[in-house]
Amino acid sequence: PKALIRLVRNLTKTNSRVLDKGEYAELYSIAVKREGQGRGLGKRLLLTIEEMLKADNINQLSLTTDYYGNESTIAFYKSMNFNVLYEFIAYPKRRMYRFIKKI
Repeated sequence: PKALIRLVRNLTKTNSRVLDKGEYAELYSIAVKREGQGRGLGKRLLLTIEEMLKADNINQLSLTTDYYGNESTIAFYKSMNFNVLYEFIAYPKRRMYRFIKKI
């Protein structure tokens, strides 16, 4: 029940001070096991997703990730040419980034 409440409260994932028309595909989750990290698997996953989106004439991809304690993940997304669109607070008081990339 707690997970369901969190999911419902996080549906908007927005920052009221930033205009976000939602004109992008949104990647909800991506992960590589710790023992597989550093071998290009995450990069290949993202590039494959981008190619699929391009084939469907979708030209932007967005994702969200934690703000705190997430330096390597943030650096990875930035290395893949994602830019911070805005920061927001998710339920319960979880500071997040929304990244976006033109593809």
